[in-house]
Amino acid sequence: MSATLSLPVLKARRRHVVVLPGHRFFVRSVPVAAGTDLSAIRNEIELALEAMSPFPLSQLYWGYWTKPGCGRALVYGAYRRRFAAEELDNWGEAEWVAPRLGALLAEKAPEPATAWVLRGNGELTAVYFGDKSGVPTVVRSVPVVEDSSEVEMTAARSELIRQCGDTRSVVDIENLEIEAGSPGDDELVISRDGRTARLSLDEAQMLDVRDPAELVARRRARIRDAWMWRIWLTALVVILLAGIGRRGVCRWGLAAEADPASRATDAAG
Repeated sequence: MSATLSLPVLKARRRHVVVLPGHRFFVRSVPVAAGTDLSAIRNEIELALEAMSPFPLSQLYWGYWTKPGCGRALVYGAYRRRFAAEELDNWGEAEWVAPRLGALLAEKAPEPATAWVLRGNGELTAVYFGDKSGVPTVVRSVPVVEDSSEVEMTAARSELIRQCGDTRSVVDIENLEIEAGSPGDDELVISRDGRTARLSLDEAQMLDVRDPAELVARRRARIRDAWMWRIWLTALVVILLAGIGRRGVCRWGLAAEADPASRATDAAG
């Protein structure tokens, strides 16, 4: 007698993020009413974008970042035609679509008058924190050629820092990686220069440049997928336990058949 344990095969879709070049976006720090909820803040930001952009919101890819009660939001936008159709092919299934600088905002903000200088992805970006709000007050980004000389890179870095204003501290960031978390985690894993931070996809949704309706649909899908993942894991545990129990019973039965003394005892009983 033998037992066969059949397990379901789960083919998880590949989880990925799309990191956009920051220099394609205009970036502004705008005041918002402190203490308002996120939906009210979004309305304020939409009004600010309409005032500062020559294009209507429907023609922009845009996102923002803020913290409750800080009274400030970082806003960025880009004209949709700046992105070719082939660049949009992998946006639909991505967990997150945003400029690379957005990943830095998951970390604890530094002291005021600090600039983070991010290098890589064909650009150089300075993110400056001018006050205690925890939200950058100035962001500057320029494209660079990957094989630029150190003299050219140093000159570009110095110019970006100069544009930030009164900078007392500069932190250079050479390596920044953004990955989608495991199924059920619903978070981004952000690694930079040996440090790791995590940002929930609900928070990261502010930074995402896709249409709000699409993001709402994705959030609902994440909730559904999280429940499906938990159900699948529970079912897997139940199947494993059932298989182990069945295998134990089969082994006991084989052992009983192979032991004459056991059969004699059973017959006498």
